Amino acid sequence: MREHREHAPLSRRDFLGRTSAAVVGGGAAIGALSAGAKAMAEAAQLDKTAVVKRRLGRTDFQMSHIAAAWDWSEFLLPDAVALGINYLHKINWLPHVPPPLAKLDRAAWYCDATIDTFDEQGILDQFENALKALGLEYIDAMKLHSIYSSVEDVKTRTGVFKAFETLKKQGKVRHLATAQHGKDAAAICVACIESGSFDHIQPAMSVVMTPEQLNLLEVARKHDVGVITKKTLHAAAMVKREADGLNQQQRQRREELRQALEPNLGAETKIGAAVIKTMLKLPGVTAVTPLTQNYEQLNDNLANGGLQLARREETLVETIKAACADMCVYCGECHHACPQGIPISNVLRYAAYNTLYAEPRRAKAQYAQLPAAHRVSACQDCGGCEKACPLQVPVRAKLRHAHSLLA
Repeated sequence: MREHREHAPLSRRDFLGRTSAAVVGGGAAIGALSAGAKAMAEAAQLDKTAVVKRRLGRTDFQMSHIAAAWDWSEFLLPDAVALGINYLHKINWLPHVPPPLAKLDRAAWYCDATIDTFDEQGILDQFENALKALGLEYIDAMKLHSIYSSVEDVKTRTGVFKAFETLKKQGKVRHLATAQHGKDAAAICVACIESGSFDHIQPAMSVVMTPEQLNLLEVARKHDVGVITKKTLHAAAMVKREADGLNQQQRQRREELRQALEPNLGAETKIGAAVIKTMLKLPGVTAVTPLTQNYEQLNDNLANGGLQLARREETLVETIKAACADMCVYCGECHHACPQGIPISNVLRYAAYNTLYAEPRRAKAQYAQLPAAHRVSACQDCGGCEKACPLQVPVRAKLRHAHSLLA
């Protein structure tokens, strides 16, 4: 059986060797990187087809089909940029612009800064502080990071738009965006799109999707609003990770899934790439922000050979979808059904940080911030969440397991 080495990630040498083995017609164009990274990238002749540029909706920016994020390790970024990855999510969470990007022409890469307040002056202060700390003249997008709690917020929280227009007139920002998960996430994203103010969105989406999420993509396509998905590889991550947080039943199920996937895995058939290509076939989706913590994951996510899905990849994804049909997709449809006001999809997302991201401190800290009355211990076991779930997820069992991990 194929070995899954989540705790023994690829070295730079292994990664570059595997990537260069898939070269079709010469090496990739290498940007201005640090000397060591540039030498390795040139020696490896990185595959031109590993990263594909796609139009980010009405921004017209040609972005890489994979977006990097603030939590990517610094040792990954030189080679990621060499491959052509040119979007950085949450740049304001970093102490400085990563050197591989700083050395490129500013128009060649795109970044967003996340905002966590509706207050007009608070937004201006956050943005000005980010520009000053990073030494940038402008940031491409101001992104509201899951701060809307209802559709009504989009209509009434006007300080956001006033602050954005001020910054845009000053040449300090160009586009408005939002990232959303949790309660009413799809409906809130649709409201943002239909407001006419947002240029791209970042919803949590995987290959297992709800009707509301599919409708959201169609609305985005009609309005030419770019879509960059997040939490995209959670279903696939269950297959690949040796996670301490899994119970015996989950471990057995994961092993069965691995065995089912095995016939379709090979040097040119990778789980991450297959899932990403599947997402990019959906109307309106421009790119994904996949979980990427080491070279093993980066290599698995790269689309050597372009974005066309091979038959083996299609089979691979269908197997994952069937096996993960009861996996939470963080749509938030269950929140209204809970009489205790437990933010169910948020709790399950925290559990994913613990299990799939291997970040138990972050997961437990976020769970601890919930008021005691809104933690899983307050659950009355009424079952309303399961009746509301569009995917028939066994929510109560998952919540109890999440609480055992996080409390």
